[in-house]
Amino acid sequence: MFPPADDRNRGEPASSDKKLRRIRYDEPFKLEAIRLWKTSHRSAHEVARELGISAAALYAWGRVSKPAANATAAGQYMREMEEEIVALRAENAKLKLQCETLKKTLSILAEFPESGIVKQKSVIRHQR
Repeated sequence: MFPPADDRNRGEPASSDKKLRRIRYDEPFKLEAIRLWKTSHRSAHEVARELGISAAALYAWGRVSKPAANATAAGQYMREMEEEIVALRAENAKLKLQCETLKKTLSILAEFPESGIVKQKSVIRHQR
């Protein structure tokens, strides 16, 4: 990967003085340079030399791009947490309903003592 050959992407010198020549690189080139540096497991100096830029520029581009990446990651994390909260609230409501149903069932079963069967038989005898 080499610096962009297109002069409009490289920009013009920062001043009219020919001694100070400042090249401006476009954003896709910077992002690709950072990606290459991070994924190649090589030093910034090696990647910068290969691309024809200074290692300091590569470090600076990396510092500038981190907040955007962190903001995106933080936003993604927040969305995931909000989705999990919604799912947990729905599960909690379902469990509360099940608990109430079990309580009602238990109270119905508890109303009939074991001797209740005998009482029903004695009532049947008196009706005959």
